[in-house]
Amino acid sequence: MRAMDLGPYDRFLPHLEADVSHALRPDLVRSKVRNDVGKDTGCWLTLRAPTQRDIAIVLQPPLPSPMASEAQRRVVIDLMTKGTFAIVTPSSADVGVSFAELAQGDAEVVREPIGHRHGVRPGARRDPAATLVCINQP
Repeated sequence: MRAMDLGPYDRFLPHLEADVSHALRPDLVRSKVRNDVGKDTGCWLTLRAPTQRDIAIVLQPPLPSPMASEAQRRVVIDLMTKGTFAIVTPSSADVGVSFAELAQGDAEVVREPIGHRHGVRPGARRDPAATLVCINQP
């Protein structure tokens, strides 16, 4: 049997307001919008960082499946608005600098950057669209 060569490609995050996500998220993850499909709450945005062209973040409607019930959609939206549903974790050569840049926007501080014995130095902020942005410095 031949070994497969698999790697990360897309990460999917829900959004509630496409126009807010369109304006905000590229600044938070230093990405450019590469694809914009649909409109209003039925909008999919594909973001790619210039330095990591093989990995994308796709902002999608909460539970885009037509088989999802309205009750299921309400649960997901409730979790999103509480900031407990979606997390994105980019890496940074200097988490302190990246964290300071996020401080210039409307992102709420969740955890100040701190070093750990296992070598990772993480910090976390929550953006106004309620996505938890954890920045790791390996």
